[in-house]
Amino acid sequence: MYEIRLLKTQEECEEFDDLLEILDNEQNIKLKNLFKVFDENTDEEEVMFGLVHFLESFEAEEYLKSLLNFLFDMPVHSVYWIEILVKRILNSSEYKARLIDLIGNQDKKVKLQLADILYSIEQDNPARFSMTVHEFLKRLDEEIREKE
Repeated sequence: MYEIRLLKTQEECEEFDDLLEILDNEQNIKLKNLFKVFDENTDEEEVMFGLVHFLESFEAEEYLKSLLNFLFDMPVHSVYWIEILVKRILNSSEYKARLIDLIGNQDKKVKLQLADILYSIEQDNPARFSMTVHEFLKRLDEEIREKE
């Protein structure tokens, strides 16, 4: 999937969808590796949303822990898609609450990376995300201060 993540041709889009179907039947999937497939330079966002939905189909805690683990070494080309995932989390009361609970166990670098993503989301749409982002940032700030 990583090699075809830019989805330049119809064949790559079809192969990507086929690989998602194969993964759907797998038992031992390392979700962290799937986050690496996200690339803001992809030609077919609609196809890439198949990966978004696939990741969201996992149990909330497994999905969120994997996302947070990915933030530690997140490549720049993934930021756009990670922001989309975080926006979708912010729009879900269940996922939002779980993510807040999981923040405390994270490395400072992960917390700072998440804070940067949240700031960016807030800047893009303050009317929609300001309150939620500030709720997260308050928790992140508390967690960072406790660890110092």
